[in-house]
Amino acid sequence: MVFVLEGRNGYLRTAGQQSVNICNAGARPSEGQGQCDFIIYLQHGFHVTDVECGNRHTIVNLVSWLVHYKQGRIAKQPDGFVLLDLEDVRPPRGVFIPPPVPPEPPPPQQDETSWIQRAVAICDATINEVVEDFLEAPYLHRVEHSIHCLLFTALANHRHFQGEYQLHEGNHTQLIHKEWPETIPRPEKANRRGNFDLAILSPARVANASLGQFKEGRIVPTICIEVGLDYDCSHLQADAAKLSNSLNRADINRGYLIHLVREQNDDPSTNSLLNAPGHDRISTVYGRVFGDQRFCKLISDANQ
Repeated sequence: MVFVLEGRNGYLRTAGQQSVNICNAGARPSEGQGQCDFIIYLQHGFHVTDVECGNRHTIVNLVSWLVHYKQGRIAKQPDGFVLLDLEDVRPPRGVFIPPPVPPEPPPPQQDETSWIQRAVAICDATINEVVEDFLEAPYLHRVEHSIHCLLFTALANHRHFQGEYQLHEGNHTQLIHKEWPETIPRPEKANRRGNFDLAILSPARVANASLGQFKEGRIVPTICIEVGLDYDCSHLQADAAKLSNSLNRADINRGYLIHLVREQNDDPSTNSLLNAPGHDRISTVYGRVFGDQRFCKLISDANQ
């Protein structure tokens, strides 16, 4: 996996212990470690994606983030290199990516599989950032809906999701939606459809949908997201059941469970559910603040 930062190529090695390698100016990843200015090995159980690395804005920010947040070990660095302090590593709260760039129109007959793979990688990185922000400032948001707004904005600012897309009958819409109806009704809800907190449609599915399907929420999303703030395990179980029901019976590619709590004791039932949410296409993240203590599970971390 390759990324570009400050005009330099970087790449991830994933065999065994993951490493992040940043090439010399003008060097290519294929030229090997001899052409690298930086080699950072991550501790076992920690992983990063090319999207996360490319979104760190500067090389010094990336390397410092890997050391402070991913317990990285620097195996190679230029003479005189100095890490940033912990408080200087993160961008300002709520800033996840560079300012938006006008989107390029999607090519004809765009491959949906590659589009979805990229969308999932972006969601993984952005949702991890939301959890890290929460751990730094747990009372920045009073209510859950404020976090919905933060997540919607962060995703919508990414070029992959920007622009207007034409429905089959000519009307236009965007790809990210709040309160999108469940794809499959649940018997325990009297076969009525609730709503997903956030949903992402693919350009291909929008292009094949009628205005009626859009207005009724009958387009199957590619990605669905559920967020919980300060709830107990029963709420998390309900969100997991909602996602599992639709993922089991519809072509939804990824579901996300985001569980954030403040001043609550550790709950083994919650931990078990986060590590086994009931479907292999559900990714879970967790942030818990208790006094001065911080606990988290990110998408890229091993289950604990």
